[in-house]
Amino acid sequence: MNVPSRISRAPDPGRLAAVALTFAEGVGPVTRRQMVGAHGTIRRAVEALAPDVAMRAIDRAERAASEATRIGASCVIPDDGAFPVSFNELEDPPLAIWTLGDVVEAAASPAIAVVGTRDSTPYGERVTRSIVAGLARAGVSIVSGMARGIDAMAHRAALDAGGRTVAVLGTGVDVPYPVGHRELHGAIARAGAIISEGPPGARAHAGCFPRRNRLIAALGGATIVVEAGVKSGAMGTVEHALALGRTVGVVPGPVDSAQSEGTNLLIRDGATPITSVADALALLGLSAPGPASVQLDDAVQRKVWDALAKPARTLDVLCMSVGLPARECMTAISALEVRGAIECGMTGEIRRRS
Repeated sequence: MNVPSRISRAPDPGRLAAVALTFAEGVGPVTRRQMVGAHGTIRRAVEALAPDVAMRAIDRAERAASEATRIGASCVIPDDGAFPVSFNELEDPPLAIWTLGDVVEAAASPAIAVVGTRDSTPYGERVTRSIVAGLARAGVSIVSGMARGIDAMAHRAALDAGGRTVAVLGTGVDVPYPVGHRELHGAIARAGAIISEGPPGARAHAGCFPRRNRLIAALGGATIVVEAGVKSGAMGTVEHALALGRTVGVVPGPVDSAQSEGTNLLIRDGATPITSVADALALLGLSAPGPASVQLDDAVQRKVWDALAKPARTLDVLCMSVGLPARECMTAISALEVRGAIECGMTGEIRRRS
């Protein structure tokens, strides 16, 4: 069977051709764009490949589709309603993406990308949790890359607040990376969505994460950076966001912290400082909702809430005030923060939301 007839006999010729072209040996992103431009359609570009190259690519595409069905993933192409329209703004939009979860719901507008260093500090994680919880309560989808550090905290904070979150992976949608995030991967797939340009089973390789970063930037109506070195994946996401005309917001950090060196330089060069949830929402032209009702049926939460009639300067001060171990106190703080009852300032101050 020749290449044209093999494609035409497929249940979904357009999808098969799109995936096959991504598998074609020796054909990178630039060449793919050139071939589609020269031949007019993806299918004709595949048919123009050397027959043996095309046949192997089709074989791999069929195996990937079969594996996607087995694991409950979907292959989405630009003609599908589930394909994020913002990807079409990219210079090299993906020919196909693989998804787990409800992409349409999870990536619903408005959305903000939240990215940062893998080597995060307690300050960066605390600020990320506070800002993301506020964004999620306001109905904003959180997009990130499921890496260690700031990315993982952004996803967890969105899930804990009952919000939507999208993880864009450099590996296949069924390959948690890092491996330690297997539980987080499952939670995102159930309550949000996972997207990858790579087929099911794809492992990490050189170049997969920089290409992943452009998809993160495209999905977000704006990008917020929390802690990033001068040379980092987060800064690469910023470059893509700026190329797409997106607003970039940056959380200021200590001037003597290596994790904040890149972010502070972005502020120096004109990025918008993010010092509160209100600042983050303003990137999308939104305002903060009022505080949620406080549930005081939990005895520890009640003690913390009562103690915060006057703001506490630090966690240690609050623990002394309520007479509780730091772990119990932190659990109560997190619960009240997720509900929108309290907030943690960037200087460490813990206070009731006004």
